[in-house]
Amino acid sequence: MTLCHQNCQSCSLSGTDQINYCNKCKQGFYPLQTNLFQCIQKDTLNYLFDSVNFQMLKCNDNFCSKCDSVFNCLECQNNYYKIKDSVTGYFKCATGTQPGYFLDINSKSYVLCNTAFCNDCNQDVKSCEYCINGYYKVIDQNNIVNACAKPDILYTTSYYDVKNKIGYYLDNQTSFRTCNIINCKYCKFFDNNITCILCLDQYFLIKSINKCDLNNNIGKFYDFSSQSFLACSENCNYCSSQDLCSICKNGYFIYNETFDSLGLIPLKNSCKNNSINGYFKNSLLNIYEKCDSSCSQCAEYDGKKCIKCNLNYYKIKDERTEFCYLENYFNQKSQLMTQYYYLDNDLLNPCDKSCLRCTENSNKCIDCSINFYKLEDNKNICI
Repeated sequence: MTLCHQNCQSCSLSGTDQINYCNKCKQGFYPLQTNLFQCIQKDTLNYLFDSVNFQMLKCNDNFCSKCDSVFNCLECQNNYYKIKDSVTGYFKCATGTQPGYFLDINSKSYVLCNTAFCNDCNQDVKSCEYCINGYYKVIDQNNIVNACAKPDILYTTSYYDVKNKIGYYLDNQTSFRTCNIINCKYCKFFDNNITCILCLDQYFLIKSINKCDLNNNIGKFYDFSSQSFLACSENCNYCSSQDLCSICKNGYFIYNETFDSLGLIPLKNSCKNNSINGYFKNSLLNIYEKCDSSCSQCAEYDGKKCIKCNLNYYKIKDERTEFCYLENYFNQKSQLMTQYYYLDNDLLNPCDKSCLRCTENSNKCIDCSINFYKLEDNKNICI
């Protein structure tokens, strides 16, 4: 005679292990999916009734008293509470402190804190009690915790809320509190005072008054060493330092006085409006530019028009020209005709047509022109 399980109506031996296999359970009892020789009731703790196969399925969580699927717990056993798995989305059972959750006794479940990186929050899930390691509470002006944050990598006692554009300082290594300095990005708390150490982009720190300000001051520049606004050089509206002006006042032009070793980058300049030998005023760029190398003084707005010639440069006599030429200047008028000049009283005079080149006067030829020949008794005359 085969001895069945107490809740089994009929059973039989199965396999070589002589297990009492239950063929039919008593009324109100159903076989276990994992143990077919045993029958239990529908309301057995930690089990779920499978209405399709008429079997009892065990909840995956051993501390779950009731589940609606083997993965999802509806009710937990005493001293255990539901908590939602952040990966699967199913509820499981847990006890004790759960980082990032608040235990709601009424609902017998853990409620996720609203604050990211919060380790423990109070009944108001919006308010964090403790942040996870390495993070600190961010407390706003109303003394409400609205976030958990890490200090900046460079400014290790500060935090900047990018979204709301608010700077904070680390108070006693416990929490971040607002700088309360307009347009301040990073600040520190020292000697019972809040001091700004870095302003928002486009703002400058005025150290003496602990303020962040735009450079809207015409004629001033921000000096990083003194952390203050200083005056530009005379007649300068905008500058990067007292030695370098970028925009002069109306009617003034930038005069670059010294350059780097390559002669490319100005190191010092000033604003002027007077005439400067060797320079002319470029009204488009509002800057002094060098005259042409042939001019010692040129027209005020054109560097190639000479008023005075440079050393070893000369003007042509009787020509209404503003250009200066070297002493050995010649004018290639065409392939067959070249006009040479000689120097007399600091003016270039044209040679006679008989002379290819001449000296001292127009008829004293050095070389004769084509179809002209020197006299035998006077080598300076060509006929």
